[in-house]
Amino acid sequence: MYAKYLPNKKFNNARSSLGRANARRLTWRYASPYSLLRSEHMDSEIRYAGFWSRTFATVIDSIWLYGIIYTVLWFLVGPDIFSPDASYTMTQFTFEWVIPLIVVMVFWILKSATPGKMLFQIRIVDAETFQPVSPARLLVRYLAYFVSMLPLCFGFLWVAWDKKKQGWHDKIARTVIVRGKPA
Repeated sequence: MYAKYLPNKKFNNARSSLGRANARRLTWRYASPYSLLRSEHMDSEIRYAGFWSRTFATVIDSIWLYGIIYTVLWFLVGPDIFSPDASYTMTQFTFEWVIPLIVVMVFWILKSATPGKMLFQIRIVDAETFQPVSPARLLVRYLAYFVSMLPLCFGFLWVAWDKKKQGWHDKIARTVIVRGKPA
C-alpha cells in the first residue's frame, strides 16, 4: 500500500480567495497508508468471505488434516483406532486435539489462512485495521470455535446472516475473513 494524497474538503473554497498555487497546496492533504484503512467507504472496498466459501474451505481443511492424522494413528495404534470399544489413549488425544491446534495455528500465523482458505483466496485479518492478527488473538479465535459449536453450531451459521460475515468466534477474537491476497 502506498501513501496517497486525499482531497481536503475543509479548504475546497480556498481557490476563489487565494492564488492557484496556494489553493492546490491547501486542497490536498497527505494520508498515510494506515489512515486509509479507516476510511468511510471501507465496507464497499473490503470483500468479506461468505458462508459457502468458508464452509468449503473448512471441509477441505478437515479432509487433508484428519486424513493425515488418522493415517498416522492407524500405523501407530492399529486398526483398533476406529473401534468403539477401544480405550482412548494419550497418543490419540495428542493426534486428535493438540496436533490440529498446532498445525492450524502455524498456518494462521504464517499465512493468515489454512490451505483450504488459501485455495479460495480468503484470509483472516483484524476486524478494525485489516492487518494480520496477533498469535494470542488467533489462539482465542481457535478456542472460540468451541463456543460457536455449543448451541447446535449456531455460531458458525451466524456467518450467513451477519453484515461482516463474522461467526461468533470471529466476533470474540475481533477478526474478519476477507477475500483477496495480502497486500
